[in-house]
Amino acid sequence: MPQKFYKYHGAGNDFFLADNRAGKLSLSQEQIRRLCDRHIGFGADGVMLLEDSPDAAFRMVFYNPDGSGGMMCGNGGRCIVAFAADLGLVKSGEPITFDAPDGRHQAEILSVTERLSPSFKRLPPVAEPVEATAGKPLSQSPQHDLWSERTVRLKMRDVSGIRTFPDEHACFLDTGTRHLVKFVNCLKDYPVLSEGRTLRGDPRFAPAGTNVNFVEPVPEGDDVVLHIRTFEKGVEDETLACGTG
Repeated sequence: MPQKFYKYHGAGNDFFLADNRAGKLSLSQEQIRRLCDRHIGFGADGVMLLEDSPDAAFRMVFYNPDGSGGMMCGNGGRCIVAFAADLGLVKSGEPITFDAPDGRHQAEILSVTERLSPSFKRLPPVAEPVEATAGKPLSQSPQHDLWSERTVRLKMRDVSGIRTFPDEHACFLDTGTRHLVKFVNCLKDYPVLSEGRTLRGDPRFAPAGTNVNFVEPVPEGDDVVLHIRTFEKGVEDETLACGTG
């Protein structure tokens, strides 16, 4: 039976989402891998299912592109809150509670903006909102195709402990997903892929492995701005952003 998926992104992290409140959708690791593959599939940083929760707005089920799960995704969490709003489950400006792999989270939709979408063909005039074939929720005015962009605030769980590696200028912590944070110089030219693969599989973090955030503090006026590049396990590549990192 055909299944409808929707494509969302948060800060460049892109995901496929599906409404599984009926509990009829079950995906194999191979199906997830093929769906997320950017060469032979459609391409994404993960897949999420929105499911019923007995005492929260919904439950978030998250899968990495390799089919593994059981972890939190910060940008994915913001995307699934926006998805829940598009399904009519939650409203802007109201407190939102949902269950995720690492426990319960609180969120709030701060604003909704409609933007012109140049990537979709003009649709014939209709009286009701429509959906593009790519799955991004669209509304339509007489002159332009528009899509909704939501600003979502998400509370992550508190960090209970930090393991430091002073000789490596690094530390390890769990924000709902495991992260090694390593401070480096010349981040723009840093070998994120090769170093990320090595550290992701470091025996110290076995068997689950870890995401790796490479960070460079850069003075800007009176402030110091942290520039970050991330290698994500499960994606096994650098991603455009990382919400838990």
